[in-house]
Amino acid sequence: MQDIISAVREKLGPSVTIVPIGDVFPGGVTEEAWGGPHLVRYYTWAQTRDRRSQLALLHHLNKNFNVLGAIGMRSGVTDQFAFAGIRTISIDITPFQNRGALGEGTMLDHPRRAGIAA
Repeated sequence: MQDIISAVREKLGPSVTIVPIGDVFPGGVTEEAWGGPHLVRYYTWAQTRDRRSQLALLHHLNKNFNVLGAIGMRSGVTDQFAFAGIRTISIDITPFQNRGALGEGTMLDHPRRAGIAA
């Protein structure tokens, strides 16, 4: 997560506000150390305890603020960004990621690549 934040800051500059969302703050920092807006554990707020109200919040933010986009791991939450009209980059990691160098046991060796339906 910290690498993604650093890359976004480097590319877009200091005028863009990064707003973390999820279970924890990036890099293990605390809310006080983050010091800016965030949506960490927003799903625990009384107003956003169900998926419908969470989607309504994201839609409101997108409609009323200049939301450039969202980056995250594939999940229902990243789907919600897309449903709220927020441009989304969804990172997915293959189950074959840590099986050695290129070749056997990696995506190059994945059955779908070879034309075999999984």
